[in-house]
Amino acid sequence: MRPLISALIRCMACCMAIAYSSHAFADGSAWLTEPNTGYFSLSYVTQSADDYYRQSCPPSRRTASTRCSLPGDLIQDTTWLVASYGISDSVALDARIGHATSDLGGQGYSDLVDSTIGVTWRVLDETITDYPSVALRAGLIVAGGYETGQLTSLGDGGDGFEASVIAGKFVSSRVGVSMEVGIRDRGDGIPANLFTNLSGVLLASNRLVLSLDYRRVDSADGFDIGERGFTPDKYPATQEESELVSASAFVNLTDKLSASLVYGTVVDGRNTANSDIVGVSLNYSFDLY
Repeated sequence: MRPLISALIRCMACCMAIAYSSHAFADGSAWLTEPNTGYFSLSYVTQSADDYYRQSCPPSRRTASTRCSLPGDLIQDTTWLVASYGISDSVALDARIGHATSDLGGQGYSDLVDSTIGVTWRVLDETITDYPSVALRAGLIVAGGYETGQLTSLGDGGDGFEASVIAGKFVSSRVGVSMEVGIRDRGDGIPANLFTNLSGVLLASNRLVLSLDYRRVDSADGFDIGERGFTPDKYPATQEESELVSASAFVNLTDKLSASLVYGTVVDGRNTANSDIVGVSLNYSFDLY
C-alpha cells in the first residue's frame, strides 16, 4: 500500500495547481509523505474565458441567464512551484509560490500571485486503524504584489489564513476518495470563503493515477458586479463563488520523476470568470535519509 499512496500523494500535489488558479487555494491531503521525504512540483496552468458569472447583465451582453460576455478573451497563465516535506509520521509542511500574467484585450498584469505556507497534522492513519485517514491543515496566505480593482487582476489581495479538515480512504486496493472542508479569511474587506474539495482517484497501475475532482467556493457576503454603487475598487470585496470540475492523469516516469496533465472547467459561479483550465506539471521526489 505504501508505494501506491506515495504515487497518490504526488498526484494530489499536481492537481493543486489547477485549484490555486481558480481561487480554491487549499487542497490538502490526508495521505502524507513519509518522514524525511518530500517533493517539488513545477506547474504551468493556463485558463481562458470569454464570459463571466454575473447576477445582472445588460441584455446586449447576456450569454446565459447568469452570464455576461467579456470585452474579449480573458487569459491568465500561471507558473507554480509547490513543495512538501514530511517531518514526522503525522506532520508535513507545504508551501507554494507563483507568478502569473493576465490579458484582456491587450491589457493586463504580470506579477507574483498569492503564496501560502502550511502545516498538516494527521490525527488518524487508515493504514494502522479501521478508520479513514483524517488530517487538520492550517496555512498562512501572503498576498502577491499585483494591483487589484480590475477584471484582469491576478487575485483579490490581502494577507490571511486558511484552515481545513481533510479525510481520505482507500475503498479498495486501488480506489480512493477524499474530502476537504475549510475556511479562508483575509483582511482588507475581502469576504471570508468556505470551500469544499472532493476527489476520487484510481491507481490504474504503479505508473498511472487518474483523478476526478470537484471544488466549490462560497463567500459569506460581498458586492455583486454591476449592482447599484459598485465601482472597480470593490472587485476584491465581491461575493465571488465558483464550482469547478476537473480530471487529471498522473504518470510516474522514473522512481523520482513524474508528470501530470489536468483539465478543468467552471460549471457555475457568481462574480467569477467562466473559465476553461489546462495544467501540466513536472514533479521530483526526494529523501533526506
